[in-house]
Amino acid sequence: MLKDRIIFFALLLCILPSCARHSSAGTASDTVSGKKIEIKYSSLLRLYENDGYIRAVVLNPADTSKIARTYILHHGISAANLPDGTAIKVPIEKSIICTSLHAGLLKTLGALGQIAGTCDSKYIVDSVLRSRIDDGRIVDCGYTAAPDREKVLQLMPDAVLLSPYDGMQTTGFYDAAGIPVVDCVDYLERSPLGQAEWIKFYGILTGRERVADSIFNVVETGYKNLRDSIMFLSYRPTLLTEKMYQQTWFVPTGRSTSGEFYRDAGFIYLFDGEYADGRVSVPLTFEQVFTKAHDADYWIFKYYGENRNLTLDLLAAENPNYKDFGAFKSGHVYACNTWEKPFYDQTPFRPDILLRELVNIAHPGFIDDYKPQYFFPLQ
Repeated sequence: MLKDRIIFFALLLCILPSCARHSSAGTASDTVSGKKIEIKYSSLLRLYENDGYIRAVVLNPADTSKIARTYILHHGISAANLPDGTAIKVPIEKSIICTSLHAGLLKTLGALGQIAGTCDSKYIVDSVLRSRIDDGRIVDCGYTAAPDREKVLQLMPDAVLLSPYDGMQTTGFYDAAGIPVVDCVDYLERSPLGQAEWIKFYGILTGRERVADSIFNVVETGYKNLRDSIMFLSYRPTLLTEKMYQQTWFVPTGRSTSGEFYRDAGFIYLFDGEYADGRVSVPLTFEQVFTKAHDADYWIFKYYGENRNLTLDLLAAENPNYKDFGAFKSGHVYACNTWEKPFYDQTPFRPDILLRELVNIAHPGFIDDYKPQYFFPLQ
């Protein structure tokens, strides 16, 4: 029976016409009709309001003079009357979410009921989302890179939200099934407020524009006020981030959102000068990192510790050379276990909260009675 159903869905894929209309190549300087919706910080997103639809233009992260994708977010207009682009009727009623980040965002927007399925659900730690996945109200659709196609076709979502990465080969399947794909490249923004501003796009997608605008106003005000309040502090500790993964140390570049976070929090980020053709991180050897950061005042990183929290001894067991870092010797190592802390679910669209966390580490006591939420000192 299962074999017959799989054959049926495979045949269905062959005959279904694609309703996702992809934009043709263009440049960011091309004339775009409609009233421009204010975007202050994002380097990759442009929004234009038209009669009955909003055109969302996503620029190429590698070359922002070029357009990567265009989405036509419409309210039921006939496809024949829409301009070129990936057409999505809004507000979406059913979606498949492929990152904990966007699952958490839809929950924040009050659009929890619009999540029909998730991929890579093991990384979702939010208790409300977790309970809905566990009891089947949100369908587990497997892995982002290899989704359970039968489950996807049974759901037939209005859109799939995924963060593309090199080598992903799943969009052809969604296109063949007539399921629009939203490439969530917000994580490639170069500033925290630039990434957070994408909440305006997701607000339109879910019909929560006013909620999204309200949240962003709180984020913008809180972030800028805290950043400006520490701008003239004379003491700025030096910072090392992340740790070895196998034989490579992936270090955030100075032009990434992480790099800007560290500067805005009042650190001297020791890898601020690193840049790699638009990438958010660069691969370095242990020796390269140690040469530059062996005397760093603080060391901050994230890790996925399923059923186990790191200690200084366990960290040293991973690599005995870690003990030679000044931050390790002084006990200034702060880590976030993303298996138990909803770091990725919450912070990308609430950079004001993360900035408070980082300021509290860089300048203890500057924020009265602050209680850490994500990063804790290793003992």
